[in-house]
Amino acid sequence: MGAMAAKVCPLCHRSSPGSAWQCHCGYEFGQSIDKVRVLLRDAQTNARIVLVVMLVLDALAIAGTIYLMAHGWLVYWGLVTGLLILGTVRAARKLWIVRESLRQLAERHAPLPKATLRKR
Repeated sequence: MGAMAAKVCPLCHRSSPGSAWQCHCGYEFGQSIDKVRVLLRDAQTNARIVLVVMLVLDALAIAGTIYLMAHGWLVYWGLVTGLLILGTVRAARKLWIVRESLRQLAERHAPLPKATLRKR
C-alpha cells in the first residue's frame, strides 16, 4: 500500500501528512467549501485588524525612537521598534496568505454559468 499524498491546509498553506485529520493551525481537513470560505473570511478580518493595530504601534514606536534620539535617551528602544516591525510583517504575510487562499478557492469552485435557451 502506497503512502498517502500530503494535504495542504487552505488556511495557512502548510503541508500535513496525508493521514492527518487536522492541521497544526487548527483547521480540520474535509470541511465543506462554504465552511472554508467562512473560516477564511474570519481569518481575513482578524488579519486586517492585527495589521492595523501593528501599524499604529509601529508608528508610535518610531515616533518614540525619534523623540528619545532627540533627547539623548535612546537605550534599547530600537529593539522594541524592530520587534514591532517584525510583527507587522508577519501580520501582512498572514493577510496575503488568506487573500491568496480565497482567490484560489474562488477559482477552483466558481459556480457554473446558468444555462440559457437560444432561439435560432
